[in-house]
Amino acid sequence: MSFSCEYCEKEFSLHGNLLKHQKTTKYCIKLQKEKTNQIIVNCNLFKCEYCYKEFTTKNNINRHYETCLKKYKKR
Repeated sequence: MSFSCEYCEKEFSLHGNLLKHQKTTKYCIKLQKEKTNQIIVNCNLFKCEYCYKEFTTKNNINRHYETCLKKYKKR
């Protein structure tokens, strides 16, 4: 049995992988917003407080903070 994303039609072997994809894949989140004017799956985007770039996971934004140029310019 496979699970298909209703927004981008990508196939997944596990339902959990589909849900993670819908929460963290930027192009799929964008398609969700375009098709429904809202994000269907509960998704928290993390925004850099210095350059306002958005990230889908806390780990990604923490890694970004190590190299954010605007952060170092504000010091």
